Amino acid sequence: MFARCFSFSFSKKFLGSFFLVVVMGSVSLAAYFHFAHAGSPDWYDSAWNYRVKITIDHTKVGADLTDFPVYVDLSKMPAGFFQHVQSGGGDIRVTEGDGVTEVPREVVSINTASSTGELHFEAPTLSSSTDSDFYLYYGNSSASEPAASSTYGSENVWNSGYQYVSHDGGASESTSHAYTITEYGSPPSANIGIGEGHIFDGSSTYYKIQPAPITSYPFTFLVWGRHKVNTPSAGVIVSNSTVNDQSVGINFHSDNHPRPFVYSSVFNGFEANSVTLSDNEEVLAVFTASSSSDRRLYVNGVPEATATDTDPFPTSVDSLGVGALIRSYGTYSNVYYAGGVGEIRISSVARSAEWIATAYANQGSPATFETIGNEEEVAVSPTGVSMSADAVLAHLNIPAEISLSAPVDVSLRNLSTSVQSAVGSSTWRVVTNNPTGYQLTVQATSSPAMKDLADGKSFADYSETSPGIPELWNVNSGDFEFGFSAFGSDTDTSVWGNATRCTETLNDPGASNLKWRGFVGTSSIEVAHSSTVSSTTAGADTTICFGTEENNIFAPSGNYQATIVVTAVAN
Repeated sequence: MFARCFSFSFSKKFLGSFFLVVVMGSVSLAAYFHFAHAGSPDWYDSAWNYRVKITIDHTKVGADLTDFPVYVDLSKMPAGFFQHVQSGGGDIRVTEGDGVTEVPREVVSINTASSTGELHFEAPTLSSSTDSDFYLYYGNSSASEPAASSTYGSENVWNSGYQYVSHDGGASESTSHAYTITEYGSPPSANIGIGEGHIFDGSSTYYKIQPAPITSYPFTFLVWGRHKVNTPSAGVIVSNSTVNDQSVGINFHSDNHPRPFVYSSVFNGFEANSVTLSDNEEVLAVFTASSSSDRRLYVNGVPEATATDTDPFPTSVDSLGVGALIRSYGTYSNVYYAGGVGEIRISSVARSAEWIATAYANQGSPATFETIGNEEEVAVSPTGVSMSADAVLAHLNIPAEISLSAPVDVSLRNLSTSVQSAVGSSTWRVVTNNPTGYQLTVQATSSPAMKDLADGKSFADYSETSPGIPELWNVNSGDFEFGFSAFGSDTDTSVWGNATRCTETLNDPGASNLKWRGFVGTSSIEVAHSSTVSSTTAGADTTICFGTEENNIFAPSGNYQATIVVTAVAN
């Protein structure tokens, strides 16, 4: 059987691939094709002149997540972004990796003079096994800020169970829920966590938010806080202001440990005793509870403490205090908290450990969580000419391309009781105008590569003396193995030897100066590379040699085959 698949992409990096099946035995060959073209991601709208690709590192995502709010530190954007975006960011749009499917986004702040800003967008999915791509579009002077309640407006970033979200320590709120926010004592602003926050004095400054964002289990409090040493600080607490201490929330205790608590009939708090905070230290504290008996504390994405008691949710809570536990009954008054509070997110769901770890990876180290690409400009037709009153500007666009020729089927000669080795080859031609050249790799689609599909018998992959280092062919007595080598104008002779043929006529892998190695599972292995554009329009040829030998042993009879993928990628 022979199968072949080819695809390429008109982006900055272009990929060409072929599947090649190497067949042993006298079985006749039947060929079939799948031929597909994959264009570069489409452009959202030509009225938006620029875009930047944002790639989320899957190794920073704890599990496959849906409707996850991604934080983007706009100071990491390329310099051209602040030259071309509107001063208020109203023209910013975000799409999925296809370049056109829009997602909700919230521009919290942007300053084109200082090249700073804060953005959040909703990722419909984040994969923990594959990097996730998104595009941020800008550069449309006619665009306006979407209405907050519109499909892609700011409120819809927070539609996955979020009841209250503040990006500035309680002074404002971003969800679709209606709250009355009252400021007491004018707490000063400060940068805390991922953006703006406020500092509370522990005696009179706080925010009161009504109604209460949550009234029952389950819930999650996420708070960026700045600790004031040896003082109760960074308090974010839902309470019933008319009943003695009915409350639930999180703060940093005077003994310098983060402490979540529930107070219904008695006070039930638990602390992260393994975390001792220093003065002005900032941490991300998360208090999550799925029920009265399942309450957990995470600090900087790591689980640190679990409640050991059971406590019902407080009754008739009516307000949220930031910087204070709000109470006004009898002789009781507010309990105030010092320190600072930044980002606050309160949800009516118990976030998973993976969600919390991913949130900290995103907010605590955005530079490693996401890769910000280069500025891309909307394509200009090669024949298009734009004019001004006194000048003509002609544009010429030459997209980078790469092509990979179709291979020839390989049919190794039959092994028998009198024939113990075989050699075959196929040649690929790479043509590219990419100025930094290309890489050519091979990989098997199974491990080991050469198998009898009927019953699973197999040849071992060639085993080098030094793993991964090609060597002159040498199969030990009692072994039967399958390996490969390569030669061509762009192969490294110090790696693969200086031979220019595969010795098919001799059918002896050891009859030339080629160096051989085995496949490593399904991993890609480089066989050729170039750091420049193709020297001629004809391109460069690379020949892959396939060899097999049974040394002082007979391999079981059967029809064996190996599916080999050859891939050309522009540098």
